[in-house]
Amino acid sequence: MPYARQVIVCGECNKPRVLYAKTALISNEKAVVIRATERSTYLCGGALFPEEDHPLQKRVVVRRAITCAAPVESIYYQKKTAAMPPCCCYCGVKGEDLYIDPALQTINNLPICIPCKEAGKKNVPGRKRGRAAGASAAARQFTPAPTAVAAPE
Repeated sequence: MPYARQVIVCGECNKPRVLYAKTALISNEKAVVIRATERSTYLCGGALFPEEDHPLQKRVVVRRAITCAAPVESIYYQKKTAAMPPCCCYCGVKGEDLYIDPALQTINNLPICIPCKEAGKKNVPGRKRGRAAGASAAARQFTPAPTAVAAPE
């Protein structure tokens, strides 16, 4: 499973999109990725490297099924991705316009800006970690199998 390694910004919607690789990139690979992204404008769903025979074509990938209409990927907000500034999951705006509902601060919702919130856009739940979907705390606890008891004769 590939891991998030870097971020690139779409030239059309200005949303950050995550670059994935199975292993960490070494410094010269990071430099190659940065140069490649500076040379051409990335668009959501497009190829990261315009040349098909690029040496990192199979090593560093971006989700091709993503569109400008899709929200920012929840993995962007994880601490391990990078120390990236929070941005609106709908429009990608960063800064003081982000709306944080005090009632929802303890729930893992992605950030949303004030204009998107006022436009009626809903909160987007972030990634749930640590438990299977729908599993209750009691179901996750280990319960030993019952032991057979011999019947008195």
